[in-house]
Amino acid sequence: MHEVLDRLLMELRNAWRFRWPALGIAWVVALAGWVYVYSLPNVYQAHAKVHVDTASILRPLLNGLAIQPDLNQEVRLLTKTLLNRANLEQVARKSNLDLGALSPTGKDALLRGLAHSIHIQGLGQDLYRINYASTDPSTAQAVVQQVLNIMMADALGNTNQSSTAAQNFLQAQVTDYANKLNKADAHFAERDRRFRRT
Repeated sequence: MHEVLDRLLMELRNAWRFRWPALGIAWVVALAGWVYVYSLPNVYQAHAKVHVDTASILRPLLNGLAIQPDLNQEVRLLTKTLLNRANLEQVARKSNLDLGALSPTGKDALLRGLAHSIHIQGLGQDLYRINYASTDPSTAQAVVQQVLNIMMADALGNTNQSSTAAQNFLQAQVTDYANKLNKADAHFAERDRRFRRT
């Protein structure tokens, strides 16, 4: 135990002897780190969580049918198609990102960068998170808002189309069952007339 204590004291004496060069190196490293951190641009991140509930609209209409459609699949397809070129151009235009991209190659590079920078993440059933980071806080917020607007517009359009299709399908089913019921009634009425004749 005494040897360990002697060794520790010797190491402390050696460290104390080189305290000024160590302090100088620490200051140089700290100053270089501060300059590097100060030179980094500020990055602002905007995000939004959205819940798309298509099930509550279509499920009552389709209740009792043998085949239940996968309503969550529509939302997954919506997120896959959300970042197509037309939607990205709309996001760039409405958030003023396209002002600096005047040439076609600049516009293509802007849209590719935008597609890689916008992140849509599924958080669970029908809950999604949209993320975007920029050096300008208003741009980050505008991009997320535009993606959210497109997502809501597409979801409402798809839901309305699906609801109309479901209503048309149900009306066709009701008409088909009414025709079958009328045929069955006519068949039973004919059998009843034949039975009474005999």
